[in-house]
This record gives sequence, structure tokens and C-alpha cells, in this order.
Amino acid sequence: MLILLADDVYMAIGPCTKEPVLRYVGEKNVAMATCSMAAGKNQDTTTRFVNLKGWRKMAEQMATIGKGDVVLAIGSMEYNEYNGKTYENLVCEWIGASISNSLSATRNKVAVTEQMRDSITLDNDLPF
Repeated sequence: MLILLADDVYMAIGPCTKEPVLRYVGEKNVAMATCSMAAGKNQDTTTRFVNLKGWRKMAEQMATIGKGDVVLAIGSMEYNEYNGKTYENLVCEWIGASISNSLSATRNKVAVTEQMRDSITLDNDLPF
């Protein structure tokens, strides 16, 4: 989903479809990250993809997002034309990923830990 919040301020929500790529560019080695996300459907029912771009600290934060993570990004839109096709790039000023994938992994670890605890036999003859 891509929503216009104010003059040239957009919010995009959707799954990350490509692992972020973190690069350091220019003479000052400024961090820049790019990735893409599915942001809903176009009028012809094809998937609408939005490229995300982040600079400096935002780039380093973007690099922690994984493919498949649900992302909420806010920023300004820039458009590039290439081979007669227009590409949307959201230059992120804020980005966050859903923690639901992390919660699932944590729940699985807890279940395994509980199984291990249940399989331990305690010796009642311990001196303490």
C-alpha cells in the first residue's frame, strides 16, 4: 500500500521482496542502501513494486531488514525512467520492520527449551 500523507511525503507498507544491499559511495564513503517492496496492486491488478533507498544511518538500519519482512517506510518519492518504464523510488526518512517473524522464532526457541527442561531427570539426592 502506498499512501500520500502530505506534499511529497509518502508511506509505503508491504513485504520486502529483495534483500537490502548496503554500499558506501563517494569520496566520503556515505552509506546507501537499496531494497524493494511490494506495495499493493496497480489498477491492472499487477503488483506495484516500490524501490526503497536510504542514506547514512537510515541505510544501516535498512540493511538489517530481511526479504519477506513486512516493512513500513516513510519518505519522499523520486521517479526514474529507464528503457521507457518509470520506476518509483521512496527515499526513506523512516523505516521499520514487523517483529512478527522475530516473535515466531522466539516462540520456537521457547518451545524447544521447554521440551529440553521436561526431558531432564532431577536427582532427589542432591546435597543442596
